[in-house]
Amino acid sequence: RQYNDNTTTIQRQYNNNTTTIQRQYNDNTKTIQRQYNDNTTTIQRQDNNNTTTIQRQDNDNTTTIQRQYNDNTTTRQRQYNHNTTTRQRQYSDNTTKIQRQYNDNTTTIE
Repeated sequence: RQYNDNTTTIQRQYNNNTTTIQRQYNDNTKTIQRQYNDNTTTIQRQDNNNTTTIQRQDNDNTTTIQRQYNDNTTTRQRQYNHNTTTRQRQYSDNTTKIQRQYNDNTTTIE
């Protein structure tokens, strides 16, 4: 589907019940959403500053968000179904920082 604002949407349905939706925005931002047959959803966003965001929604209500920055820094955030959040940041100098937010509002930083 081609929209009049130069936005393009492509949806593909595979025979294993996997669906891929790719959207190209007029600011060179691209979003890819994939729905798997086990009710897992992956959303990948490519921003025009070369930042990539990948969000995965698993069928156990766990969400993983991974962001790759254009300085080779990676941030990974995971939201568990018991409301615990883990954020892991990988810096370009191979330093890793992990922050965990528990559902009792306790925060741990490693």
